[in-house]
Amino acid sequence: MIKQRILGLLISFFYQIYAATFRYELVFEDESDRDIFFRDVYGKRPHESNLIFGFFHQAQIGLVSYFEKKKLTVLVSPSKDGEILATILDYFGMRLIRGSSNKNPKKALLDSIDELNNGYSLGVAVDGPRGPAFSAKDGIIRMSQATKTLIAPLTIKANHYYLFSNAWDKSILPYPFSKVFIIVGKIKYHDLDSFQASLMNHITKK
Repeated sequence: MIKQRILGLLISFFYQIYAATFRYELVFEDESDRDIFFRDVYGKRPHESNLIFGFFHQAQIGLVSYFEKKKLTVLVSPSKDGEILATILDYFGMRLIRGSSNKNPKKALLDSIDELNNGYSLGVAVDGPRGPAFSAKDGIIRMSQATKTLIAPLTIKANHYYLFSNAWDKSILPYPFSKVFIIVGKIKYHDLDSFQASLMNHITKK
């Protein structure tokens, strides 16, 4: 997958320049979760207050830069497209687990559980690897239950953006110099219905 890795490095270089123009603002569904969130994100990893960050694919472009060099562990598909994403995430200092609900699902689940038990936080695009968009799979709930780890639902909005309306995941591309809002849903032990509802409350549809 040499071509994919080269492409991933090229994207990483230009993305770093582009995303450096973002102005991030955090919005909490429950303000009491602010300390929990920042204790994890800015704490030295590994630590005992780790979280699982769950989001739809739509939010990925806006989230990568925010989590740069915070040693977040991310579950990435072992496909060729996944190799591009894995190269980008590695460039930005993230830890990787390769697997998905379609390929090596059991190993991906067990590796994710081990990572959480070892004190690392995990980021999961819950409608992956190929949709349907905005439909969360239950892997994140199983990880949370197995490790007693709280889930933080994440969505993004931007004041200026392009929506890839023809793409399966309806990705949001914030324009340079945009304000990017990261909306943090209630951090708790979610079941699938409450987690899905938390994300759906804030997705961008147009």
